[in-house]
Amino acid sequence: MTADDEGHYEGMNMDDLNEMFKNFGFGFNKKDMNDIFGGFEDFFGQGFNNINQRGRDIQTTLSITFDESINGTSKQISLNRPEECKTCKGTKMKPGSKKSTCNVCRGSGKITMQQGMMIFQQVCNVCNGEGFKISNPCVDCRGTGRGNSTSKIDVNIPAGVNDGQTLKMAGKGYPGNNGGSYGDLYIKLNVAKHNEFKRDGINLIKEIEIDFILAILGGKMKINTFHGNEYI
Repeated sequence: MTADDEGHYEGMNMDDLNEMFKNFGFGFNKKDMNDIFGGFEDFFGQGFNNINQRGRDIQTTLSITFDESINGTSKQISLNRPEECKTCKGTKMKPGSKKSTCNVCRGSGKITMQQGMMIFQQVCNVCNGEGFKISNPCVDCRGTGRGNSTSKIDVNIPAGVNDGQTLKMAGKGYPGNNGGSYGDLYIKLNVAKHNEFKRDGINLIKEIEIDFILAILGGKMKINTFHGNEYI
């Protein structure tokens, strides 16, 4: 709902609104109403064509060895994700053509409806909130503004990661709409089991057998640890 210079709100003027609220013990001036309904307009306007939309996140899994989880490593993964169409540069139009303003929402990307005193806004179902129509869509991307491609991404895995741990790579997800930022990439690590060792947080556990005499009298024996042989 937007006020004009005279303080009218969609068929109800300032005096009517002020009188209505006075019945409930409130009084407002023109500036108050502009602040109130201007805030509603900003809130309900979210998601329309003037708002940049962040791209969706991507979730994937990556298998590593037990040794790699302890020492850290670098891996390269391949992702099939949409990228900006190289032909239309993301405009969705055939090169050289122009877009036209939507004649239903008149370029606002939204449709306003009034029922009694209530004002509702929804995304224009003709232009899908973009505010314009494309008569000649790009042939290569079929008017989506995107094309599928395989991306190679280098992943640095720090030492000491656990099985099931998730790494976040900012800006490596799907591209956004209307100039919005890329989403993020989340990589869940699957760590293979080891034949000798087990993880307990930051500690390594290994089970060994010792003979009866050593158990009674004590002493040292040669143990194959994760970093080599040691006498313990």
